[in-house]
Amino acid sequence: MTELPLTITDAGQAIRSGELSSEELTRACYDVADRLDATLGIYVVRYDDTALAAARNADKELASGLDRGPMHGIPLGVKDMIACKEGQTTACSVVFDRISTVVSTPQLSAACVKREPS
Repeated sequence: MTELPLTITDAGQAIRSGELSSEELTRACYDVADRLDATLGIYVVRYDDTALAAARNADKELASGLDRGPMHGIPLGVKDMIACKEGQTTACSVVFDRISTVVSTPQLSAACVKREPS
């Protein structure tokens, strides 16, 4: 695929048709983020290894016939004010510097980013 899909729907269709893999889409999103982040300041932190592992897993599941729904295989950036177990929740605020890491590094992800167990 020479161009990235412009919508989640198009990306999902491209992944399911085999035109694009979740891993390829995730890497392409990294390329765009790498190019724009210095100007836009998009990310406080990225979890590239976790995202690539999830993309590879999604590709395997989809290839085996397991489709978890329209967002399966789609990379997603989450604002750092939403708790994710991958790392600290900072909200880009010094307030969290004064709170215990037990609070700012959650053991579980917020329901809006919770993944189904594989």
